[in-house]
Amino acid sequence: YSFYVIGSPFFWLTLLFPTVAVPYLLGPLLMLKFALAATFAAIYIRRFIQTSVFAIIGGMLYAFSGFSLYNVFFNHFHEAIVFFPLLLIGLEMLMRDGKKGVFCLAVALCATVNYFFFIAMAVFLVPYFLFRAFSHEWNINVRKILCVAFESVVGVMIACVLFLPSILEVLQNSRVSSMLSGWDLILYGNPRLYANIFISIFMPTDMSSYPLYVPNAGTNWASLSAYIPLFSTTGVVAFLISEKGNWLRRLLIFCLIAAFIPALNSAFTMMNVAYYARWFFAPILMMSLATACAFEDPQEFDLHKGIKYTFIITAIIVLVVGFIPMSTVIDGKTVTHIGLFNVGEDSEFHKWNPIRFYANCVLAILSLVIVVILYKNRKNRRRYVSLMLAMTFVICSLSGMYVVFAGRASSMGITSRTEYGLLNYTPNFKDDSYYRVEEYAFESNAPMYWGERSIDCFNSVVPASIMDYYKYIGDKRDVESKPDTQYVATRALLGVKYLADYRGDDKRSNHRFVNDANETAIKGFTRLGNSGNFTVYKNDNYIGQGFVYDSVISQSELDKLPSISRNKDEVMLYGCLLGQKGMSKLKRNYNSISAELDEVGIEKICEKNRKTAVQDFTKTNCGYTMNVNSNGGLCFVSIPYHSGFTAFVDGKQTEIIRANVGFMAVEVEDGTHQIEFKFTPLGLKEGIVLAGSGVVLLLVYAVIIPAIIKRKRKKV
Repeated sequence: YSFYVIGSPFFWLTLLFPTVAVPYLLGPLLMLKFALAATFAAIYIRRFIQTSVFAIIGGMLYAFSGFSLYNVFFNHFHEAIVFFPLLLIGLEMLMRDGKKGVFCLAVALCATVNYFFFIAMAVFLVPYFLFRAFSHEWNINVRKILCVAFESVVGVMIACVLFLPSILEVLQNSRVSSMLSGWDLILYGNPRLYANIFISIFMPTDMSSYPLYVPNAGTNWASLSAYIPLFSTTGVVAFLISEKGNWLRRLLIFCLIAAFIPALNSAFTMMNVAYYARWFFAPILMMSLATACAFEDPQEFDLHKGIKYTFIITAIIVLVVGFIPMSTVIDGKTVTHIGLFNVGEDSEFHKWNPIRFYANCVLAILSLVIVVILYKNRKNRRRYVSLMLAMTFVICSLSGMYVVFAGRASSMGITSRTEYGLLNYTPNFKDDSYYRVEEYAFESNAPMYWGERSIDCFNSVVPASIMDYYKYIGDKRDVESKPDTQYVATRALLGVKYLADYRGDDKRSNHRFVNDANETAIKGFTRLGNSGNFTVYKNDNYIGQGFVYDSVISQSELDKLPSISRNKDEVMLYGCLLGQKGMSKLKRNYNSISAELDEVGIEKICEKNRKTAVQDFTKTNCGYTMNVNSNGGLCFVSIPYHSGFTAFVDGKQTEIIRANVGFMAVEVEDGTHQIEFKFTPLGLKEGIVLAGSGVVLLLVYAVIIPAIIKRKRKKV
């Protein structure tokens, strides 16, 4: 959760309130984030311009940019937008003012808040530093370069309490290993992506789930938007035309080139193969700075050309995307319509109309018309500045409200489901034991909000063992755990006891889990009744959170049986699946399962395993405890395998065996035993030591040494 919220100070504010209040806190927290983003950006921009009003305007443009509004859906992305300007402020204070420690603290803050975005920030700082260093605005020398390097390292050290365990954890994720290579480093595989990147600079923001301008460009959830509200690229183009040797001009050109070259674009996301534009907050701050500079001094910058070129390009985009005819296949029928924009082919459930596209066009053109009017008032300085501030406020506010409204209007079904399935009428399973639930065709993280444990989970970062398990049984796991309905045994292995099927509110009925023949979508579930807006089913094959095996099968043996009629997860109910390393750790003799596979049905084997199921399974502050009673064997527990766990049987440390591809097991003797698993995040102890050392180094560097030098100078 360090990718999501753990390092965020905004998350820690929510802990002051009860869980039921959190949905109602998201609005005020978003207001706070936008306000701080605008404030910090304005403080940064103020260092480069003369008038504070235009610093405020630049800060608002940054806070309400297309990137910010696009990512309202990902509310934790705004932490990066908020704190990034502090990183640049700290660097400028170190290089221009000679003030030590601020940059170090900014590095520590950004690395703590979100390691993913911090990497993008660190990559961006390289060209930023180089272009600034050669601009002659910094009095650069070896001593200052060493100070930057020192503060960077110490800042990361201070953040290592979270940063080090996060990096060690994420490096195990299989998504990290999928990196660009060959032609993919030079050219995007989908040519429509180039058009989408270009359009995102000139047109108001798209929506993350429903791409509008360029259908099938592969940019869903990619955070692709670089639009500056009201001004679009008018100020940026004027700056590029007028400031030929300026460092900011060179940096903006570099960012533009980087956006169109896969290798440079993916460098901000560790060369990942998936397309993301989640570093665009950095060039947007530079674009906001250029816009503020250009409109602060309209006499020095060629705003006439900036407005003209932006207007022409925007008009061309509107005409091309809005009025070229295109044929699309929807629901098996060929539909011809006017416009290249999306009318629904990217989505199975959403039928679109052109209203949102034309609304975006009106907002883009209207904004440019307002800019023309503002520009014509430039000779009356007082009126010009007042109108500029007022219209920035109005358009930023309207843009933000429009994005929220358009999002709700495009997904009213989801809004209704949220209100009736999360905020109200939630299911009550009335069970005090430790179990897992499953939601059927609802919202993946709904059980988490209900306070229930679940196998359904939308979480980008999970132990690598979970990814390995799903991959081995033939299912998909990228950012979401949601096993296919055919994997009945997975529900039994992972301790699923209940399933909740959303029925809808009083005006709707949505029994999708049961078909017209009264057959459940997943075999082995029996209806218990209704609870809230859900129908609750019980898993007839429920075993528990673990059980004791008396049979094993090696992974090499199972892989040699391609003609087996059962899914691989079902085989794991009959015997514990072990790799070669796991087999070598066994101290007991176990039965072979090959003979009984076709003789015993899944119901019978689950009934057998239930007799040795673990009891009193309890989550503790540092792991899990449970009791087991059996004739001895291999006690499997449906806890994801992780090298941070240590196991104890009756208080004695016991070796953990990786079982069933992604989980853990320990060997137990005949009788009743207490088993305990204790977890320590990898790198946590080392991170604490590094953080403490970093704090000491920072105090010596920024406080003690300067104090000693100051005292010596006084004596002299």
